[in-house]
Amino acid sequence: MKERRRGGYLPQDFQYDILTRLPTKSLVRFKSVCQQWCNLISDSNFSKLHLQKCMSKVIIFSWQREADRFYGYYFSYKLDETGVIATNIGPFQFPISPMLFSVAFCDNLMLFDHDYSSLTIRLSVYDAITHHRRELLPPLHTCQQSLGRYLVLIYDASSQKYKAVVLSFSGGLAHLDHCYICSLGSEIEESWRQSTPPLLQSVRHKFLPIVVKGILYWIAERPEKGYDVFVQPMNVATEEFMASIPVPCPPQDSFPPSGNYKMKLLEIKESLCLANPTSPDELDIWVLKLSDESIWIKLHKICLDSMVNRPTGLTSFFRGVFLPWLVTESCNNKLGYMVVQHTAHSLYWYNLDTKEMKHIAMDTDQMKHVDILGEPVGYLMQLSVIKN
Repeated sequence: MKERRRGGYLPQDFQYDILTRLPTKSLVRFKSVCQQWCNLISDSNFSKLHLQKCMSKVIIFSWQREADRFYGYYFSYKLDETGVIATNIGPFQFPISPMLFSVAFCDNLMLFDHDYSSLTIRLSVYDAITHHRRELLPPLHTCQQSLGRYLVLIYDASSQKYKAVVLSFSGGLAHLDHCYICSLGSEIEESWRQSTPPLLQSVRHKFLPIVVKGILYWIAERPEKGYDVFVQPMNVATEEFMASIPVPCPPQDSFPPSGNYKMKLLEIKESLCLANPTSPDELDIWVLKLSDESIWIKLHKICLDSMVNRPTGLTSFFRGVFLPWLVTESCNNKLGYMVVQHTAHSLYWYNLDTKEMKHIAMDTDQMKHVDILGEPVGYLMQLSVIKN
């Protein structure tokens, strides 16, 4: 009589369903578990289903501040299983600074500024799960010439704490003056540290920072050298600035400034990438292979002429809006879908393999508020797309 196998047995359809819900990085490792799993994960139908579920694990945040009012409205959207229908989870109201980019996200936490002047900063942290909100103390004072700031909320794996980062810039050229960092924890532990950038640099309001594998990156310019654009990294754990990284295909004197400002940092397969329009009809995506040697490799090229179902308003990468936010990764070593913002209220999926664009249906009616005369006064100020 054969001895019964110890442990429980998991039916194959259960295994299939569980594997489709795992991150791409885990599936690549699980290919080496056994031949059955390798064949299953390598199957094209499995890859399509897994990619579809990755598309549904995206949360869209948008916010607006009404004219002459001190309150903002935040709207969160969750995609359905098809990834093309965004359901409004519901807005909530909070006092917000009139400055641009005064909100940052990380996981279920939101960091926002609710001070109404540029001389001080009052920051609060909001938990989207517990709906708990608290203000960070003490308030941080910036220089009197402050023009604006970026807010960044990041998770430091080395200390297992969230960190709030404030990039403060001033002057007509938006010179980056200081970087303030605070570790979130108990009120006793929360104190601000200040550091100064290693070189004179300007930070444009469209160059949104990004965190990749514990390094905070943002795009900056050397104002004394015209359009000398580079990537500035900072180590999240040590809170130290690192050597600047020149961008590939730097803009020339004849390069339109509007094209220069269309650059966007991305994370693809845990690597830093840069989306850079090189002409009105072409946009290149570069991946940083060696940061110490500033080696970039061209990963993908997007051409307007080859797009399927291209929006009618998108006629140029310089003049039009084609703002990449994130890329869902396929488990078969192919690039997946990229979330692209086309207008203030419209998002698309762009298939990097088939070059097809799919519109994401969003109910934006709640974003439109009217005054006593019936005229719309609300407008979308910022949009953020994160993985759930």
